[in-house]
Amino acid sequence: MTTAAVAIRAWLVGPRHSDNFPYAVVTDELHRVGKHFLDGELVAALQQTRTELGSVPGSYASSQLLRAWLDVMLDKPDGRYCYHTYLALPLLPQPGQSDNGLTPDTAAALRCRDRLVAALIADTVRFASTGGEATTATLTGKRIRLGTRVLTPVLRRLGLTDDLGHDVDPHEVWQRVQSALDADERQAVALSMLPVSTVHDEHLFIRVLQAWECTFALVAVNLSAVVNELSQQAVAAAARGLDAATAVLRESAPLFSLLATMRPESFAEFRVYTDGASAIQSDSYKLVESLCRRPELARLHSIAFAAVPGVLQRVEQGQPTVQSQLASLPPTGGVDAQLTPAMEAFAEAIRAWRRTHYSLAVRMLGDQPGTGSTPGTPYLQQVRDIPVFTGGGRAA
Repeated sequence: MTTAAVAIRAWLVGPRHSDNFPYAVVTDELHRVGKHFLDGELVAALQQTRTELGSVPGSYASSQLLRAWLDVMLDKPDGRYCYHTYLALPLLPQPGQSDNGLTPDTAAALRCRDRLVAALIADTVRFASTGGEATTATLTGKRIRLGTRVLTPVLRRLGLTDDLGHDVDPHEVWQRVQSALDADERQAVALSMLPVSTVHDEHLFIRVLQAWECTFALVAVNLSAVVNELSQQAVAAAARGLDAATAVLRESAPLFSLLATMRPESFAEFRVYTDGASAIQSDSYKLVESLCRRPELARLHSIAFAAVPGVLQRVEQGQPTVQSQLASLPPTGGVDAQLTPAMEAFAEAIRAWRRTHYSLAVRMLGDQPGTGSTPGTPYLQQVRDIPVFTGGGRAA
């Protein structure tokens, strides 16, 4: 029996409490072997913990965290393995989670996103500095530089630095970011690194995808605010909201450069254990797409939206979009003069993201199917050409 299984068994018969579950010893074991290769006795101990969770004392927050973490850990045995559980998204605070249908709070969403991205990428840079199989000093240095490019504007907004400079100490940056996080955020970051393998580059892959997910969640909040502004005919405010969404996408572009340092052979080594998890299941990306304009029927009825039932439901229930709200405004030159440039810039930022995503997928996958048995690069090539907005001489 593994040390982790023994620790859980001891917790189950001892003075158990949701606040003192032995997370650290279990995640250490997972990092040693990979989630796909967890020992059967450890899995059984985790399943027993979940079964008995109702009788475990603890605060509401710690009990909810333990339940969510167990569900993520047991996704493969449960037959629920998917993109969300692979990236442990239920464990990470996402922008807009606390809006509850109220007017979108874009300032709070930006701060939430910045704190999370700072933690994710500082951890990525720290881990990159530890080396790994077939990792050269040149590659490590490149990853640190690219991670620093992502971190610099984020840390500046958070008041954690003016400029990281050229001689970056990854561990010092990580300590600086970690000290600014609260206990819940530190725990969420620690518990959300659950790779399926021991391939060094998978850490980079997971963290960059997590960073993109929370970035698109922020963009969705921005677009929801734009829709709200347009419903009140606040055209100038709507244009500023689109500009803010464009800025965060452009600022995040180095995430792709960082991800591109992953070796295709490393990706091929761990992706065989990720069947069932595909970025096509990304709710945040599809929400952004559907808030721009209502997707065509063919796309709504395709695998793309079948993979995100929650977003599909919002669309089918008549979710207002930037395009639909724009159509309800008086057709004046003033509206076009303020909104059209903002829409064109945002559309180009989305298209640039799609092009880069496609190019990176071609490099990593070639003509192989995507993870989760999705169509892979041919699908991404089709998505690349979908208009962001349509009609009226506005951004396509």
